[in-house]
Amino acid sequence: MKSKYGGHLNHLIKLYNGRLFNRLLSERKDIIYNAEQGKILSCLRDVQPLSAVELTKVTGLSKTTLSAMLKRLEAQGLISSHQDVIDSRKKQYTLTQLGVNQCNLGEEVSQILANIFYQGFNDHEIQEFEHYLERIKDNLQAALENKSIHQ
Repeated sequence: MKSKYGGHLNHLIKLYNGRLFNRLLSERKDIIYNAEQGKILSCLRDVQPLSAVELTKVTGLSKTTLSAMLKRLEAQGLISSHQDVIDSRKKQYTLTQLGVNQCNLGEEVSQILANIFYQGFNDHEIQEFEHYLERIKDNLQAALENKSIHQ
């Protein structure tokens, strides 16, 4: 029998992880962004420039939510925007130096969270757990790409 409890556990883990990350960020007076904004900043740290469309794909945020967050991040001086050289209708977003510095501070908090997340796990258990998560992600991604999901 296949359990359906895993989806509920995944939901709770995501919820608790986000709340704890926001709490850890708020305890640091030198960090000026929240966990949701951190998704955007970390994406731009990994690859830049990125357009809003590209950011919606990698963050999973809706266009409306992302648009408001990009404006706020730009007002905070964490990112900058400029017109795409190929398509002037598009904006490209990059991290400012302040944004890079904030990402580095956020990495320290992420490491603290990872230590809490994996507390009591050995290296083999962590690898095995992440392997299972990768398989689940692949299953869900394949289902999303398949127009006919009924199985």
